[in-house]
Amino acid sequence: PRLGDSGVKALKGAALDWVVAQIEGRQVGILKAGLVFGIDCGCPCRYSSDWSQGGPLIEKYHVDLHYPHGREGLGWLAQSGTHMEPNPIAAMDATPLIAVCRTIVVAKLGYIVKVPACLVMP
Repeated sequence: PRLGDSGVKALKGAALDWVVAQIEGRQVGILKAGLVFGIDCGCPCRYSSDWSQGGPLIEKYHVDLHYPHGREGLGWLAQSGTHMEPNPIAAMDATPLIAVCRTIVVAKLGYIVKVPACLVMP
């Protein structure tokens, strides 16, 4: 598929799942409905919305996840690295799995990634 640049802060849904699948080394296809499908496992890739897929990534990539008290409306904070590091990588979102997935993407690939154009909403 044709790839275009996307800022990680804007990634969600199938686009975010596709990038995480790339990090995980999965062989994937894209269905017409914009669903990322794991060719190697025969199932949809839903890291950012399915705890059975996204949850294990928290332990695998050592992501710290919490809901900041007193910061209503900011949502969940996911952080990669340790609190001892001068610039730990972090992402926030209303849902914990999206915050986790975005943190992993930034930690592994940076703040701008290539995503199939058909998965990025205009």
